[in-house]
Amino acid sequence: MTASDRHRPRDRDLNGLRVTVAGPGRVGGSMALWLTTRGATIARIAGRHEHERARALSTRLGCPWVPIASSTSDDCDLLLLTVADDALEAVTENLARRPRAPVVLHCAGGHGIAPLAPLASLGTSCGTLHPLLSFPTVRPTAPAATVYALTGDPPAFELAHRLALAFDGHPVRVDDDARTRYHLAASLAAGGVATVLAAAFELVDDLDDADAVRGGYLNLTRGVLDAMSTKLDAAGSITGPAVRGDVATVRRHLDLLDHEAPEIGRLTRGLLRETLRQTAVRMTTDDRRRLAETIDDKTRKRPDHGHLHAFDPEPIP
Repeated sequence: MTASDRHRPRDRDLNGLRVTVAGPGRVGGSMALWLTTRGATIARIAGRHEHERARALSTRLGCPWVPIASSTSDDCDLLLLTVADDALEAVTENLARRPRAPVVLHCAGGHGIAPLAPLASLGTSCGTLHPLLSFPTVRPTAPAATVYALTGDPPAFELAHRLALAFDGHPVRVDDDARTRYHLAASLAAGGVATVLAAAFELVDDLDDADAVRGGYLNLTRGVLDAMSTKLDAAGSITGPAVRGDVATVRRHLDLLDHEAPEIGRLTRGLLRETLRQTAVRMTTDDRRRLAETIDDKTRKRPDHGHLHAFDPEPIP
């Protein structure tokens, strides 16, 4: 079978697949909708609490809601776990005491198959299907070309691979030993960027039209991401005064932060050090030396109270 054969439209057909979804949150609600769009049947939605969102999802899918503590899935082909990462082990131990589907997949990015060991020991085929997406709300359709991190024993991996293709995604194997690194990188790529933007937004709180300026910063960010997406060269897309060797501007930035926003100053210094590391081949030895000295300069006098912050907190160990 050729690669093109494996990616024919029939791969998107999930007719006949019966699924129990455990975890009716944003991820579970999204994936339940994606499954039904491709022809699968959701037999039940299992959750800890029958809150309004869980009831609405079960009504929309035409299936019952059941307490996860008493949920069974032995009438299904797949038990899909979409619970929070820190709840996965406890939920797995409980489900191991119940009749269950022959295949269990979880969608937690930070874990491989180790938390499913109680199920694996009973002969259940276990694996992972992690969509590399943010879920600020329920997504009614699966974005095309989404990466799905998969691992598991052969039957579970095969089903996870089939689902990723059905969702028009890009399946990638990420085994247990690489899972923490993979998840950390995802957190930096999404949450890290949002954290930096939050700090940038805070710095312009006092401007007359701060929202317009913040919108401009978002456009700047989109421009960098657009440029980066063509070659997937993040380091080559880094711009700014540090990369240009503009030591005077970097010094002015740090002076302002030391006096008005020391917490953001510490963040900025860390980012500047990483900028120097990532762009070393693009800078002269002299520029790198002068910038490193400026970043690490501890001689600036820092006031007891800042303009943007009520106090200068103790350094984070």
